[in-house]
Amino acid sequence: MALWLSTLQLAENPHGMRFPPTKKIILIDANSMFTHIPVLKTIDIIYEHLIKSGLSYDYVDEFEKLILVCVQHNVGRYSVLPT
Repeated sequence: MALWLSTLQLAENPHGMRFPPTKKIILIDANSMFTHIPVLKTIDIIYEHLIKSGLSYDYVDEFEKLILVCVQHNVGRYSVLPT
């Protein structure tokens, strides 16, 4: 079972939380991570990889167009679970 908490929730009330020794806490700074990935360079790398794997240029061009639509019109949302 996964429990998603914001860093703020975890920082505000760590005392009432119990985690079994077999579980891990993972914190991801998604804001920082996703704003620092060079999107166009990453798409170029994916494009080259797909071409080298033998896919047609038409197929890879269409894939690239779809990826560009996704990243250019991306709206991120984060919803905090009720406690």
